[in-house]
Amino acid sequence: MAVRPSFLTTFEQAKACASAVLAWRSKGAWTFFLSMALSGPCLAEEPKRGAGHEGQLSDRAELDRIIDIYHSGQYEACVAQLEPRLSEEREERFTDIFVIERGQLYMASCALLAGDQKRAREVLVTALEKNPLMAPPDSLTFPPPVVTLFLEVRDQIQGLIAEREQQEIRRQQEAAKRARERELARQEREKRLIELASEETLVTPNRRIVAFLPFGAGQYQNGQAALGDFFLVTELGLGAIATTSGLILANLYARGLEQTPREAENSSFEAAHAVLTVSTWTLLGVTAIGILEANLNYQPFRTLGTRKRAVPSLNQPKAWTFLPAVTPLEGGAYLGAFGSF
Repeated sequence: MAVRPSFLTTFEQAKACASAVLAWRSKGAWTFFLSMALSGPCLAEEPKRGAGHEGQLSDRAELDRIIDIYHSGQYEACVAQLEPRLSEEREERFTDIFVIERGQLYMASCALLAGDQKRAREVLVTALEKNPLMAPPDSLTFPPPVVTLFLEVRDQIQGLIAEREQQEIRRQQEAAKRARERELARQEREKRLIELASEETLVTPNRRIVAFLPFGAGQYQNGQAALGDFFLVTELGLGAIATTSGLILANLYARGLEQTPREAENSSFEAAHAVLTVSTWTLLGVTAIGILEANLNYQPFRTLGTRKRAVPSLNQPKAWTFLPAVTPLEGGAYLGAFGSF
């Protein structure tokens, strides 16, 4: 059959295409069909890759060219041709998603048949990570080792995806838990602030001069009631002993002036004098210790206690305000009003 593309009409072009296909089906001549398809007018012109790639084949045509290299057994050359076209950083990379996935299968097949199983696995891992639902290679087109490796890598990737999903679920659960904890902490803080705002602490200022007074006055001012009681009782007791011994000593002294002192009265006089001396010095020492302790632990303020107070509601409506305004002007006046609500 002779075909002259330059002189065929549209109807004749359709007949030429049908004849070419019929000839291929009847005779089974692949080369004859290929030559007719490429030379006949029925084949549409391949689209260009883009304005910056004039003179280059389309993605599908380029992949078909590399597949011919694969069928010829040049597996290293096939890998070298596909590698820049499957790299996202290269300018000549494929852009068609279908072509990219098909090219990845052929590159894995070429690498595996070339003896580089690691490279083949890496290509399949990259492909399945981008599309976990990628269809397995056809067992009639690709050798069984490629299909087996694909299924093995797919199971591995699905396991990794499931693990990542579990990690993401755990991460979201932990984030939700932290959010709940922050919310509970915020509510607890607000509750505590309301409690603090509903109570006021009563304090009274202390005076330094009180710390220099005896009988535990400084301790009482500092809020140390037990220590104040100790100094009060001790100093009062010592004062009472000193006063009593002084009175006894004065009485014995007066009696000794009126009559001749006897030995018993002399011993009583000495005992009273000793008690007076010891109690007096002890009283002075205890008083000095109490004053020193009160000054060392002096507090400028003393807490008397707490009492409740009303807390205004946060949702309390704002009060309305209304103010009239009068401004004198030349030849009249300005009357107005300002308000907020």
